[in-house]
Order: sequence, then C-alpha cells, then structure tokens
Amino acid sequence: MRADWPVVEEDRIECGQWSQEDADEVVDAIRAAIGANDTPTILLWARWMADLSAIALGLRVSHASKRILEEARAARQGGAS
Repeated sequence: MRADWPVVEEDRIECGQWSQEDADEVVDAIRAAIGANDTPTILLWARWMADLSAIALGLRVSHASKRILEEARAARQGGAS
C-alpha cells in the first residue's frame, strides 16, 4: 500500500474524483485499520489501492504511448517534406 498510495492520491485528486479532504479521510481510515490490527480490513484496503494504482499507472502508460506514437508520426511527416 505504501507504494500504491502516492500514485492513487495524485491520480484521484488530479482527475477531480477526490478532494484533498477525501484523500485525508481515506488515509486516516487505512491508518485506523492498521492501528487496530484489523487484517481483513487492511487486506481490503490493500486490494483496492492496488486496483486503483494499476488503473492510474495503466492510464499513464497509455497516454505516454499515444504521445510517443504521435511524435513519431509527426517526425515522419516532417521528414518526408
């Protein structure tokens, strides 16, 4: 979860799905579950964070791939002149 949290927090706030207050509430709930040694809840949070992180990273890769392809296409077209 430590690796996933920064990715998820940044992505959710940037896309407008969470406010900073929402992110703070989520991290407080995660910390409470950890503090209570509530293994089932910790596992649920970990799975959710992993899913959200994978989605965020997948979108980043998709956007980067699209940008790279567009740049390559533009370079080919510019070189053909």
